[in-house]
Amino acid sequence: MTQHRDNLSEGANTVVGDITDAAGKIGHDLQDIGNSVKNAAGEQFEHVRDRAKGYIDSGRKHARDVEHGIEAYISEQPLKSILIAVGIGWAVGMLWRRH
Repeated sequence: MTQHRDNLSEGANTVVGDITDAAGKIGHDLQDIGNSVKNAAGEQFEHVRDRAKGYIDSGRKHARDVEHGIEAYISEQPLKSILIAVGIGWAVGMLWRRH
């Protein structure tokens, strides 16, 4: 009976050891997966940030180009520019008055 108990105890210790090893491997694998996901998310964030910065820079350049174009138009045709501004001001005033 003692022999049987020792064999059973040894078998239980082996199973507990195997479960402990498997749990350790699973924990390590989950940590690796977490690190991979973290790194991928960081790379995606950097990619999105770089694209957004490019769009912002492009928008700023376009706004400067439009500004320079308007300034050139006003310099070339000052009277026409004043009449356009007066017309826009009048139209906005009429719309504002209705509300």
